[in-house]
Amino acid sequence: MIGIFITTRDEADLLQEWIPHYLSYGADHIIIADNKSRDHTQDVIRSFGNSVTSVAYSDYNNRDKVMTKCLHNFVERYGTPDWVALLDTDEFIWSPRGNLVDLLAEVPKDYPAVTFKQKLFTVTAYDSEAGPVFHRHLWRILPESPLFFSYHRGKTFFRGAGLEHFTGGHVHPAISRYWRPEEPVIHHYAIRSEEHFVQKVVYLYDERPKFGLSKYYWVDKLRQFLRLRPIRPSRNDLKLRWFDILHEEGVEGLRRYYWNEVLLSREKVDQLAARGELVRDTQFADWMEKCYSSRLNFCHFCQNGKNG
Repeated sequence: MIGIFITTRDEADLLQEWIPHYLSYGADHIIIADNKSRDHTQDVIRSFGNSVTSVAYSDYNNRDKVMTKCLHNFVERYGTPDWVALLDTDEFIWSPRGNLVDLLAEVPKDYPAVTFKQKLFTVTAYDSEAGPVFHRHLWRILPESPLFFSYHRGKTFFRGAGLEHFTGGHVHPAISRYWRPEEPVIHHYAIRSEEHFVQKVVYLYDERPKFGLSKYYWVDKLRQFLRLRPIRPSRNDLKLRWFDILHEEGVEGLRRYYWNEVLLSREKVDQLAARGELVRDTQFADWMEKCYSSRLNFCHFCQNGKNG
């Protein structure tokens, strides 16, 4: 059995695309911790019946504890899963080589975990304005580019046997050996629009002071001042800059930054592509088109996650 755990807030529209993808791609059950959503997230979750479990939580600081409790409840109800992962709703796993069952079957039996690399998609002037996220955004930033603002360590699937708690979706302190395939299979849509960018930064900034030094914000600020790398790869200079803009210029400053820096003009896209920092990647979008109708209703079961 494969169980996927996520936290969410006000992402109902994205969940309508995310949940059916994973249920058709090899996941047996999805567990969603809802952090005070104000949209129709719960309606979306209920529409998938017993395939999805939902729990409510209110403190972003305690998300690992919440997900650990969800893991224990999952084991009590269904038994020890073969694999579990803690993902985000903007991450879609896909490979032309097969579905989740196929990808996880490739992991050597003596490895307790497998870490998958990501493809980080971004917003550009070439993007469509309508349709699912994987059809709108087709340009991705290569990891070598200075514009790459997300994690480098990948996301991990853990074998269920012996896993007692979550410590995030990347690594686990009790695990030292990770199988690391070269192929990037996580399609990550971290920024999807101006409004999404603003809401994302405001939400993370508002929650961050509650973490204190334990979550590295001020430690990273000091290291940045001393011209040292952030402690965590994901806490890089770009993200720190977002928080600085919000702190100094407010939401309007974030909106100006989005249009001037985040959204890539056609000219900028062409320049970055010529320099090898950006590439147009339609593989996942083309495959998903076989599985979804124009109205975003799930078409076919996508046998084995390979065919629409």
